[in-house]
Amino acid sequence: MMHGSVLRFKETGRADLGPLELAVMQVLWKINGACTVNDVLLNLAGPSRYAYTTIMTTLNRLLNKGLVDRKFTGRQGYYTVNISEKQWQMERARMLVAMLLEAHGQQDQDALISGIVEGIDSEDVLNDLERCVRKRRCQLPYT
Repeated sequence: MMHGSVLRFKETGRADLGPLELAVMQVLWKINGACTVNDVLLNLAGPSRYAYTTIMTTLNRLLNKGLVDRKFTGRQGYYTVNISEKQWQMERARMLVAMLLEAHGQQDQDALISGIVEGIDSEDVLNDLERCVRKRRCQLPYT
């Protein structure tokens, strides 16, 4: 079941995250529970130190993109992810492919799909792709 904010994420098509947004999401996915701004600050990897307000602004951007929810206990805000890392990756890939297909005519779409398939050098990945195509075909309405 998807939260309303995840649907907002899907509707806005804002699947791209900046480097700091992605780093914050990775902290939230790792913790997998309610986090404060300070929790995120303490868990960010790397030598850089970020200001409290920078992380708060980043969390607010993720909130506006529909990727996190925020609840307050008193004045303290607690942030939780409402989309798993796998869901985010799948949605990002779906949007990218849809954008590429939409930007080209039918002939170019065929070349794009062929290029994707030709770029796969693993029989396991090709088998996964074939399984996904069969599953998706079953989900499509008959016309």
